[in-house]
Amino acid sequence: MKYLLIPIEMHSKNRELHALLQNADPKKVNRMTLQAAAWHLANNMTWQKLESKRHSELSVISDPYFSRKQITLAKELVEQAKRTAKATPKPVDSTKPVASRRR
Repeated sequence: MKYLLIPIEMHSKNRELHALLQNADPKKVNRMTLQAAAWHLANNMTWQKLESKRHSELSVISDPYFSRKQITLAKELVEQAKRTAKATPKPVDSTKPVASRRR
């Protein structure tokens, strides 16, 4: 399978997701914590749904996909991303004619 790297802005207009991905340092933030935060923002997965997710849905006994600590830290990352997105001015849509941007 081949993957194509594209700017997040081409995939999603969710400014909170943009802020999360721009500010999260993968050297400091656990990958699973960042995954939980990203799924919450990008796929509208509730915290309850993320907390109940299991590694194997078919197994009788399965481990949680995310630990409680990862969910707690993901919630903090999302709150930080929301504050950042709110404080950051919206980018000007360069695809619109200048006259329509003034309105």
